[in-house]
Amino acid sequence: MPKNKTYTAIEQSGYAIFGVGETLEEALADANQWLDTELTAADLGDGRVIGEMCEITISASVRDAVLADGGDVAIEEFDGVYYTPAELDAADNNE
Repeated sequence: MPKNKTYTAIEQSGYAIFGVGETLEEALADANQWLDTELTAADLGDGRVIGEMCEITISASVRDAVLADGGDVAIEEFDGVYYTPAELDAADNNE
């Protein structure tokens, strides 16, 4: 996988990404635009429970997809970072 810039996202585990940013604070502020109840860093889980809100690290392509199309985007984790399936396929084809 390329070592491109990564971003922080707030994901409802198993459902969608609600906010993105360069920092956790930016991602929380972005997410809070869409939530009925304000979310803080203390509210975040570890992502093991489906439906809980958690912090994840995403690629620039995932961030761009969320900004363009909303948070219901396909993502796959590799080595602690979430990528689009197309990014992982391209990386596999370049190896």
